[in-house]
Amino acid sequence: MGLEMYTLILSVGLSSASLRSSVTCTGEGGDPWSSGDHVDCCTGLMEVLDNWNGDGITYRYECILHRQSDYKKIICPFLSTLIHEHALPVRDWYTRAELTDLVVNVGGLSKEEVSKHIHAQFRMLRTLKIDIFDMEGLPDEHQTSSGINDCYSDYSDYRSCPSNPDTSPLAGVRVCPTPSKSCGVPNSDKLHIFWEHFDTNSDEQLSVAELQQGVASWSPQAVDHNTDPQVEGKLDDAFKFLIQTFSNSDSMSKTDFMTVNLQRQYPPNFAFGAGCSVADEYTAPPFQVDGATHSYQFGIKAYNGKWLSAGDGGEVIADSVKHLWTAEVYVTDTGPKVALRSSDTGLWLSADPNGVLGFKAKHSWYEEWSADQFTTEAGSKLHLQSAFGGFLSVPVDYTGPVHIVPKASRDESFQLVYCKLLEPNDALAFV
Repeated sequence: MGLEMYTLILSVGLSSASLRSSVTCTGEGGDPWSSGDHVDCCTGLMEVLDNWNGDGITYRYECILHRQSDYKKIICPFLSTLIHEHALPVRDWYTRAELTDLVVNVGGLSKEEVSKHIHAQFRMLRTLKIDIFDMEGLPDEHQTSSGINDCYSDYSDYRSCPSNPDTSPLAGVRVCPTPSKSCGVPNSDKLHIFWEHFDTNSDEQLSVAELQQGVASWSPQAVDHNTDPQVEGKLDDAFKFLIQTFSNSDSMSKTDFMTVNLQRQYPPNFAFGAGCSVADEYTAPPFQVDGATHSYQFGIKAYNGKWLSAGDGGEVIADSVKHLWTAEVYVTDTGPKVALRSSDTGLWLSADPNGVLGFKAKHSWYEEWSADQFTTEAGSKLHLQSAFGGFLSVPVDYTGPVHIVPKASRDESFQLVYCKLLEPNDALAFV
C-alpha cells in the first residue's frame, strides 16, 4: 500500500472517529446504534425497538418523543381519548387547524362553541402549535382544575414563568413549573370527589347546569389556580365541552364520565365522525392538509355512495355510514404518494402484490397509493392505485369486500369528503 493511500485511509478513519465522538446524543427519529457505538437519545426522547418500516422483518432502535401508549400523559381527557381510540395520529405537536377540524368532526357542539373553545386554548400560543402530550403549566390551562387528569402547576407568579426558546413549537410561551408530572393521573379518587361536589341531586347524571352552579364553590378543592386574569378557559366550560361532545346532550352518566376520564375510551353509544352534517361537507382535491402538512379528517366516498371503511374483522369494506381517514402525503422517486390511515382502527390501508387488501399497523411501500385526480360534472374525483398497479374498486352493485382491479373506470372513482373549518386564518394546502 502506498504512503499516500495509507495516509488517506488513516485520515478518513480519524475524521469518522472524531465525528462520532462529537455526537453527544441521538436526535429524534435517529438510530442510537447507527454509528456502531451506542449514543444515548437526547433529553426528552425515548429509545424504542420496533419494526419501523412495517415489513414485519427488520427491527431497529429509534429515538422518539411520543407513542400511542403515552396517551395518559395527555391531561385533556378529550384529546387523550381520541389518541387512545386512534382517531388522532400521534405527532410531536399539533396545529390549531387540525385540532379544530378534529373537533368539528366529533360533533355535539355548535360551530360558535367550537371556535370559542379552540381560541381559549391557543390564545397565547403564537405559533398556533401545541404538544398535547405536555400541556401542564401552559398559560391557557383553565382558571381552576379538577385534579382528575392534571398535576399541580404553580401559577402564583405567572408573569415570571420561564419562556420557551424560539426553536420550540411553543416559542416565547411562558410555561409555569409543574413539580411532578407523575402524580398518579388519571386519579379515580379525585373523580369521585369531583362527582360528589357537582352531582347535587345525586341522580348519577352530571348536567351542564350542575357544572355551572357548582364551579364557584369548587375553588378550594381545585388543584390548579391560574391567577392570570386574561385566561379564558374555565373548568365548567371544559367539562361542558366533554359532556356535549361525547354524549351529544347536556348531561352524562357517571359510568360514561368514568369511561372517558379514567379509561380514556369512547362511551358505548359514541361514534367518531358524526359531527359533520351533509350541509357542512365538501369535496376537495387530494389531499387537504394544514400549513404543517398535517392531514385533516376526510371520508372516501365511492361512486355508488358507499364509504370506504374498516370492517370488524379487519377487512376493507364499503359502508353506508361515513368512516374517517387521515393521510400521510410524501414524495418518492416515482412521484407523490399517499398512505391512508383509518381513524377508527389506526391501521393503514394495504394491498399486497396479489391484490389482496387489508390493513397494517405501520406503513411501508405496500401501503403506498397513487392518487390520480380528475374532474367530472359531479366534482373532483380520483382513482387510488396501489404500489403494484391495481386500482381500488367498489362496484355499483357492491355486495362483498372491496377489491383491486387492473384498470380504472367508473367503479374505481372516489371523492374525498371534508368538513368545513371554522378558523378563517387557517390556511389550506392541497397536495
